[in-house]
Amino acid sequence: MAYKNAWNCKRCPRTNTDLGCPAWTELLETNIATQEERITKDCLFILLPRLMVEVIKVSNRPAAEISAMRCEVGKGFVQIASVLRELPMLEKLNG
Repeated sequence: MAYKNAWNCKRCPRTNTDLGCPAWTELLETNIATQEERITKDCLFILLPRLMVEVIKVSNRPAAEISAMRCEVGKGFVQIASVLRELPMLEKLNG
């Protein structure tokens, strides 16, 4: 592509075709809670801070899920240990 108006920010062409600028970006955004979708069109340099914030938000989600899973597994082991302690055959081995 030739991008005849590349980096002509004072008179932004608002397109990324041959007559436009490579920094013009169109994003499909999806709201996770409502599954509502929208298309956002803007300069990459305007969108970049917002994109970085969204990436940081999403990257924290897996860590929180893993932490919650670790707590649940720990609770399960405690319950299993308490049941095993009350088995009669284990009392003979321990005692």
